[in-house]
Amino acid sequence: SPLQQDGVRRHVATRAALIELAAQLFSNQGYLQTSIRDIARDANLTTGAIYGHFRNKAELLAEAISSRTATELEASALFGIGGSHVETLREISRRYPERRELRALILQGAAAALTDDETRDRLRDIPDFDRVGASFISHEAADLARPRVAELKAQGAAILCWTIRSPEAEETARNVAQNVTFERYAA
Repeated sequence: SPLQQDGVRRHVATRAALIELAAQLFSNQGYLQTSIRDIARDANLTTGAIYGHFRNKAELLAEAISSRTATELEASALFGIGGSHVETLREISRRYPERRELRALILQGAAAALTDDETRDRLRDIPDFDRVGASFISHEAADLARPRVAELKAQGAAILCWTIRSPEAEETARNVAQNVTFERYAA
């Protein structure tokens, strides 16, 4: 019915506005320094309304990172800002200074993941893999045993691995990863 469609449109618009607002607040104030109450206040909503759209602040951070990545990086690559892949990558690199908020969000996500289990788990679930049409992941060696890595490998995704520092770590990583990179260890 038209009334239901209007409700769905409002839900989608509110969710998108919350993601955008959270991206701004997280990148400008910091993830840990921004509360759900802060976001609710700036959005003129209740905290309950935010929790109606997101399970927790970690999910909101992951969605903010995903949204900014899609807007600022993937859209450029998908819509061919250059004539070739090399030109596209060169142009994306040239525009690096313009992506301050995306850089800040990624740093906030990495910092939060060090101390916040929910954030770490949400980001390690690689939520955008299917949406962006990715064909590989590159993971730290310590994360290769995660169920999501096994799931993606079973689907045919290439698994790359970094932070290999010993022959033992290399042997373990090669059981999962097709390619490994080394750190202070000459293979």
